Amino acid sequence: MVPLVDFAVRLVQLKNEGKWSQKDLAEKIRVNPATLSNYEHRHFVPDLWTLLEIAKVFDVSLDYLCGLSEVRKPVVNMLLKDWKERQ
Repeated sequence: MVPLVDFAVRLVQLKNEGKWSQKDLAEKIRVNPATLSNYEHRHFVPDLWTLLEIAKVFDVSLDYLCGLSEVRKPVVNMLLKDWKERQ
């Protein structure tokens, strides 16, 4: 089994993959850049609404974002999207 990562590690990983600046990501999720930095350095944990915003921005599940899963999106969501596109 793959070791789980924590939220802060996943957040930095996703931010770097998407080449987001701290300022731009902070604006997108509606927090101050200093708050985002605190999330990245494990000083604060975002509230549920902010977690949802972050997950939407990166198009990942909350489980993936929080390090509970290595699957970025639940398979059922991918299948549903594929099915809708074929209609």
